[in-house]
Amino acid sequence: MWIIKSATTHILSLLFPVSCVLCKEKGKALCLSCFSSFKRAVETPHPDTYSYLSYKDTNVRNMLQKIKYFRKLYLIQPIVEYIASDPFLKDFLSNVENPILIPIPMSKKRTLLRGDNHTEYIAKSISVALDIPVQTNFLLRQKDTLQQVHTHSRVERVKNMRKAFKIDDKYISELSNKTTILIDDVTTTGATIKEATETLRKA
Repeated sequence: MWIIKSATTHILSLLFPVSCVLCKEKGKALCLSCFSSFKRAVETPHPDTYSYLSYKDTNVRNMLQKIKYFRKLYLIQPIVEYIASDPFLKDFLSNVENPILIPIPMSKKRTLLRGDNHTEYIAKSISVALDIPVQTNFLLRQKDTLQQVHTHSRVERVKNMRKAFKIDDKYISELSNKTTILIDDVTTTGATIKEATETLRKA
């Protein structure tokens, strides 16, 4: 199935060459020049959180919305490739013992509405780029929370995420002696990551 999909993608790229969604330069869905122009995140909501790009950057925000709401999942791969080559990230990961990636899950309702969990695609792309295993079944969303973008304060966001996640005990052995790295698309107050972290620590 994947071989057929890969061959189809290659044929389509020959017939309709891929070009950057921003500057239209041929080669990649997002060129290095445009990616390099994105503003970097200057602060994170938690010392254990690593944010790469600033959501305040209009192009970054538009790019994420294309991925998140319009299923432009092909934009994930070039973004991940560029981030994965960052020396700071490589240095950080070199000091992490037995890392495993866990994407922040969406509720079943929202997954059905959107057709997929784009954060899971991001985690899987990072997994391939950095050769780190990914686990997508351990952390589950047990509450269909209001989207964080529709909350208006940090207090509201923390309250909204309270008890949003649960653990599937069937997969707990896979995390034995592992360092879990949570993957999410956007972090502002850090409420989602914090709640997910606390859920994992209780496992």
